[in-house]
Amino acid sequence: MIKPEPIRVLYMEDDASLARLLQKKLERAGYVVTLAHDGAEGLARYDAAQYDVVAVDQNMPIHDGLQVIRILAAHGPLPPTIMVTGSGNEQIAVEALKLGAGDYIVKDANGGYLDLLPSVIDRVLRQHRLEEDKRKADEALRESEEQYRILLEESSDPIFTFYPDGQYRYVNKAFADGVGKKREEIIGRKIWDVFPKDEADKRYAAVKWVFENGETKVIEVRVPRPDGDRYYITTVKPILSDQGKVMSVICISKEITERKRTEEAEREQRVLAEALRDTAVALNSTLEFDQVLDRILANVGRVVPQDAASIMLIDAEQGIARVHRCHGYIERGVGIEIYSERFPVADFASLRTMAESDQPLIILDTHADPDWVRLPQTDWQRSYLGAPIRAKGRVFGFMNLASTTPGFFTPIHADRLRAFADQAAIAIENARLYNEANRYVYELEQQAIELQARNEELDAFAHTVAHDLKNPLGPVIGFAEIVIRDYTAMSDDERQRCVQAIARSGRKIKSIVEELLLLAEVRKVQVGTEPLDMAAIVSEAQQRLADMVEQSHAKIVLSDAAMWPDAMGYGPWVEEVWVNYLSNAIKYSGKPPHVGLGAELQTDNMVRFWVSDNGPGIPPEARARLFTPFTRLDQVRTQGHGLGLSIARRIVEKLGGQVGVESRVGQGSVFSFTLPAG
Repeated sequence: MIKPEPIRVLYMEDDASLARLLQKKLERAGYVVTLAHDGAEGLARYDAAQYDVVAVDQNMPIHDGLQVIRILAAHGPLPPTIMVTGSGNEQIAVEALKLGAGDYIVKDANGGYLDLLPSVIDRVLRQHRLEEDKRKADEALRESEEQYRILLEESSDPIFTFYPDGQYRYVNKAFADGVGKKREEIIGRKIWDVFPKDEADKRYAAVKWVFENGETKVIEVRVPRPDGDRYYITTVKPILSDQGKVMSVICISKEITERKRTEEAEREQRVLAEALRDTAVALNSTLEFDQVLDRILANVGRVVPQDAASIMLIDAEQGIARVHRCHGYIERGVGIEIYSERFPVADFASLRTMAESDQPLIILDTHADPDWVRLPQTDWQRSYLGAPIRAKGRVFGFMNLASTTPGFFTPIHADRLRAFADQAAIAIENARLYNEANRYVYELEQQAIELQARNEELDAFAHTVAHDLKNPLGPVIGFAEIVIRDYTAMSDDERQRCVQAIARSGRKIKSIVEELLLLAEVRKVQVGTEPLDMAAIVSEAQQRLADMVEQSHAKIVLSDAAMWPDAMGYGPWVEEVWVNYLSNAIKYSGKPPHVGLGAELQTDNMVRFWVSDNGPGIPPEARARLFTPFTRLDQVRTQGHGLGLSIARRIVEKLGGQVGVESRVGQGSVFSFTLPAG
């Protein structure tokens, strides 16, 4: 048995490493490969030896691929030729086919075309042989049309001819099989009876052009099939009479479906990569948690089309998911209560499946799925796609997409959503860590402020104990020593006066200690608030100050407190505020004191209570110190230890309000505090 001669390949490629790699692959497959590093060298080698196949790279020095093909075509019939182009150079490939190239292949970044090239070479050689056979058959057609038809029937490529009006004159078996019809259902019918109008119009435009111009035209066409579209490169050639008139056209198609799918997959990968890159930039441009969630929803549509989307986050302790952001739901009648809905992960099959499998989930038809929970307000959802949001091996949320079309989502969509969800998880986790860090810093700052305040109060407390308690302790000790020393020599009246002086000083000491304890209590104790009976509270405060009012001949004027706006607070503490404000007003007012009380509802839903006096007023530089612990107004030499206003401020702020003072020197002062309206 005679061993067949190896197939000889001339490959023109200026990239030496790629050329050697391809040479090794082809030689392992049994080919004999000669390399040329530019167009000129390739033409010289072609002239010097015989080759079965010529493969030409487009981008070469001296002569590019198209120039080489033109030169070869100008010297005679073109050998089996393959054009090698870069991605996006399909127009060059079409031009090469017009010049007579047998096929083309697109370089891809991962080098997959190197694996495809042997099959392309085989197909080109097979096609070349067929074309040679066809050429010989054409020459013999005048003698035997039947032989020509047999040749066409044996072709694996679809071959068919047309009349000028678009009617099929002849189709071979490969064509009939390709469109999924019988030959007798096609011959004699027009293009529009076989293909959808858009595809039929495209084909007829090419046929009409060849009839009118008498030249060959190459087009790419799509053949819709139930099992998926197929794609072909179709060469439309004129059939001429002896007088050179176009009698008919013959079309020869080569299927490129796999190539198209590869190119489409690469295009989709590029689009996805660009979308994920842009999404990463958008998500990482902020660390604010709410902004991150908003940007996730704003960008998911670039990756997977949908009609509605939502982001759920899981409370890990309770195993409950809640919607934190959504779009497309409220617009379709779902109320804002969706944000307060609780979704136990274990009770919802879709969420449970994603949490356990850590994989995306597609539900092609929610109405047909037995586990889908149908709700009236979301019955418009006909298909669903979800993906877990995960970080550090833990699922902490879900990306949910919905479509109004059954069967809308595909496995490709699922893969893309998973990639997007992984990117979103990083952004969410970064935002969460950022928020936690901010909260920790804020807590540290508050602790520092609290510590500073406590230190200041400790210093002030020491000052009070050292100075303010010293004053009343002096009389206690002094009068006690007098009584001890002169007890027998003293009259009953003298002893009585000494004991009364000791008692007054003791009461002052007791008052200071009680206010210090109240100041500490307000800081530490948490109390609930309730609607206040302010009339009763004010009346009780006045009763406590009855002796002071009587001794100073003070006049207190107030409107009916029962008609004041309702406020929220804690009664015992608010009573202390009134006692402090009223006692200060009496102490520091004119002679006699004239004190007014009132209340009003503010626009911020706070109630303002106030106490006015007819005192000398307070200079601006002194007002800032009024509510500081252990500061007193001693512009008149009234006794006091300065705790009252500090206690009032702490109480009011603890209850959600603010203290304030308005004063003009010589015109009295107005002290106020606010509480939330009831």
